[in-house]
Amino acid sequence: MDKKFKQYTLTLQKIRDVGDTKVGQETNFGCIAINGKKAYCIKTNTANTSSDLFYYSDYSNTKVSPKQVVIKNKLGHGNGVAYYNNALWVATRTKNIVKIDLNDNYKRYTFAPSSGDVSVSGITHFHDDTFIVKTGSGNYNGEKYIEYKVITFGKDKKYSFDGTKPIKVINPKYDNLFRVPQDICYHNGNLYIILGKRENPNDPKSPIKENAILVVDLSNRHTVTKGLEGNIAKDSYPEYFYPQEILVVKKKTHTSYELESLDFDSNGNMIVAANIVGNGDHDSILKVTKKTAM
Repeated sequence: MDKKFKQYTLTLQKIRDVGDTKVGQETNFGCIAINGKKAYCIKTNTANTSSDLFYYSDYSNTKVSPKQVVIKNKLGHGNGVAYYNNALWVATRTKNIVKIDLNDNYKRYTFAPSSGDVSVSGITHFHDDTFIVKTGSGNYNGEKYIEYKVITFGKDKKYSFDGTKPIKVINPKYDNLFRVPQDICYHNGNLYIILGKRENPNDPKSPIKENAILVVDLSNRHTVTKGLEGNIAKDSYPEYFYPQEILVVKKKTHTSYELESLDFDSNGNMIVAANIVGNGDHDSILKVTKKTAM
């Protein structure tokens, strides 16, 4: 495992504010999914009982208002969302994952794990009918890692772990207090993991003004070859991964500046969802315009 990584600072351009919700209490802009130019954003209230789904037919066209759909008691904290096969798949920070069918008037289907009790707080489409979800964390040789697993969805409103090794990503920024994992995104062979840094790491309500995005190469995780040792199948790819890049965003003059979720548009632009307070800024959809070596 190569422990060398490059660090960059990101320059972000505001594309548009994600404004008031229909009910008016959904203040947590938790996640975004992109399909071409279409964008789907979810804001949730502090009690996790009501969410507002914003649909933008073209996220960059600020002259067109979004369609908004209020969803009650379904999406939990709305921590992560992935677009696949004309549906949204929402990580709720509970064991449940909710499918929103975009072909059927936003009809919702709740999937529970076929076994085990996990809390899913990030989700991204992986390959074919598989997804990657965040399932936990741990220690490896004195370093902290974040654990992800590959899942598939069944027709019985269950999802199953595919039986391959977990993806355990070492967090080299842990000692620098980047310890709040947000949503994830898989794109062109890389897994992008957002981490926030609280001003007071001992206070779960302390604001986040600094963010890091781990970029992890999973290209060797796509093709899996297996050999048999007795009756036990052994996976040939690694279990532990180290980021090859870390992308940093710092906004210390804001009251809070929390990157929550990211995706890529049809032009390959990285699009970011951010909860922002202070300096006249608000919750926004942002685009990365520059990456500068540190």
